[in-house]
Amino acid sequence: MKNKFGRTMSAWRTWREKIAGRCAPPVEAATAHSWGATRHTSPVTPHLSSVMPQQMRVSPQPSRVTPQQMSVTPQPSGVTPQQSGFTPQESRVTPQPGGVTAQPADHAAPPSSSPAPVLALDQVAFRYNAHESRVLEDVSLHVKPGEIVVLLGPSGSGKSTIFRLLSQLDHPESGMVTTPEKIGLMPQDDLLLPWRTVLEQGALPLEIQGMKGKDARRRVLARLPAFGLEEVADKYPEALSGGMKQRVSLLRATMAGEKTLLLDEPFSKLDALTRVSMQEWLLEMWEKTGLTILFITHDLDEALLLANRVLLFPEAPLSNPLETKVPLGRPRSAEDITKPAAQEIKREWLRQLRGDIR
Repeated sequence: MKNKFGRTMSAWRTWREKIAGRCAPPVEAATAHSWGATRHTSPVTPHLSSVMPQQMRVSPQPSRVTPQQMSVTPQPSGVTPQQSGFTPQESRVTPQPGGVTAQPADHAAPPSSSPAPVLALDQVAFRYNAHESRVLEDVSLHVKPGEIVVLLGPSGSGKSTIFRLLSQLDHPESGMVTTPEKIGLMPQDDLLLPWRTVLEQGALPLEIQGMKGKDARRRVLARLPAFGLEEVADKYPEALSGGMKQRVSLLRATMAGEKTLLLDEPFSKLDALTRVSMQEWLLEMWEKTGLTILFITHDLDEALLLANRVLLFPEAPLSNPLETKVPLGRPRSAEDITKPAAQEIKREWLRQLRGDIR
């Protein structure tokens, strides 16, 4: 019986060792393959130690970091802009908080001690499609807080394109655009919605920004007296004169842009007397509120009346403008532009626009 039991135990040990020998390699292989990603703390068996050198030569990929992977600069890494999610053009197009110091070829940038520009183009080029010539050719300009800067140039030369870039409706081919978070755009046409009252027109941009209608109307109601619109708050556009419609349009642009406005020939469709009245009214608004305004016009008198500085683009494509600081004091009225100094500037602008000076 003892011998039988001893043989039985011996046979059992032999069977166990065979089973262990057959099962060990897959377990070791699995453990060795996973070692590169997860460090094991279990004791190393003879089987594991016998395969470890081979597995360590096979499994460096997950654990090693190549110089290319370590690099964060595009040049040594060989990573394309598309793969990295970053392109040089995007870095130049994205508006940067705090402003960009423009450096036009014909006039110096504002000193570093002066406020940063609210609006700026820095060496901006633009074309609407690859098959057309450029509309802007390395244009640089800046507008400081509280300024009225007027863009003056022939029709169709690309001045409105500058507004599209500043309002981020288009993006430049090259160069950098600086613009505030909120900006109001007022086009030539008033574009009032016929089914909305004056109060509701002014509340529209606030509602688009997410403000509740009741709160938006309350905020606009407080601004109506400054625009001379408190008596027509419940009127629809069909009941308003041309000048009143432009006031409503300006109110809406102000509610959208707060302190920064882009005005694209806003008074060009008004009769002469109404236009002068609206120009003087805009100056009063500017003096009270400290708005920053970039203004497009073809009217030389309008430029003289409104502007701190005039940027003249004599030809297309637009390149660095010719700058004129208007030597008229503030407050300013329509009579001031009849002064000899103003008339001399006007004659100079005419010569430049006619091509006598390049």
